[in-house]
Amino acid sequence: MRKLRESEFDSIVYSVVEDMPEVLNVSINGFKVEVTFKSNSGKTNWNSFLDFDEMTGNYTYTSTYLGAALPWQFGKRISDRIKELLND
Repeated sequence: MRKLRESEFDSIVYSVVEDMPEVLNVSINGFKVEVTFKSNSGKTNWNSFLDFDEMTGNYTYTSTYLGAALPWQFGKRISDRIKELLND
């Protein structure tokens, strides 16, 4: 099984960001991502931190708002694309 390259990971993250208008900002450091979402009301912003495994695409995350769906959706989209690439 091959490892995902950081450049591939960066491309995946940025393509997911383009599909999610709720994302205001993203910062990538290796296979770790800090993402800023805008609230549903648009009045506030909040952060989540995601850590991806470059061998499997699995991830863990922490978020300001426990139970919020956006970090999970964001992470799942990235994870699915990583797994697709690794299984080609």
